[in-house]
Amino acid sequence: MHLPMRHGLGSKWDTVELLSAAGTFLAAVAAVVSVSSIVLDETARAATAVLISFGWGVGSTMQIAAGTIARTRAKAST
Repeated sequence: MHLPMRHGLGSKWDTVELLSAAGTFLAAVAAVVSVSSIVLDETARAATAVLISFGWGVGSTMQIAAGTIARTRAKAST
């Protein structure tokens, strides 16, 4: 059986899944770094705190955007 070659990133649903997965990963990494600094009793510098907050914010925004895009596409297809 010969499968056709795909061009680009794949289907539109693949990009939604990728956006959601990347957002989950980024938010989780920010949470782990934040909690580990609390457990290890380390004082975070201002730049580190801003980087953790930025990573969590971007990851959460990516998850929200993926959900919004998926719901919009599901509504449009029905």
